[in-house]
Amino acid sequence: RGVVHRDLKPDNIFVVRVHEGRELLKVVDFGIAKILDDAQKVDDVRTKVGAIVGTPAYMSPEQAMGAEVDMRADLYSVGVILYRMLAGKLPFIAADARGLLYQHVAEKPRPLPDTVPPELATVVMRLLAKDPEKRFPTASAAIAALTMVNKTLRDDATPWIRLLEQPLPRRKKIAAPKGK
Repeated sequence: RGVVHRDLKPDNIFVVRVHEGRELLKVVDFGIAKILDDAQKVDDVRTKVGAIVGTPAYMSPEQAMGAEVDMRADLYSVGVILYRMLAGKLPFIAADARGLLYQHVAEKPRPLPDTVPPELATVVMRLLAKDPEKRFPTASAAIAALTMVNKTLRDDATPWIRLLEQPLPRRKKIAAPKGK
């Protein structure tokens, strides 16, 4: 739609229930979004090439380098989110933001666990390609690939819990040390 979010991460994706009762994903916080015109130029919300904006853990390599970004930067972030959902951890872990940015630019993500079907791992790794030209060209193409993977996977007997019906985890009370 001509908008690059530039900060896709779990904190900016909400699951809501719409009036028909079905669940819907909503993307929020367009504070650093980039609006593209037909010539892929920025509108009146201008950021200079070389400026780094976004959350380092979910940032595309081109974003990490302060280079020009397009919608494929958001697809990379979606790849990071899917990786985290499937592996239970981020593809890159570092002690600081600079280390994370370096890894996004220069290192390959760790392989996904063997429990992830190879067809799905292939899609996720394509989303995580360092070169934007090697990622899916559009969100529609990525959705089509994920839909094909979904059709090839057989159902399993694992029960699903709808996100909005899942009870909140109970917090454990920690006893204070004796004598204090």
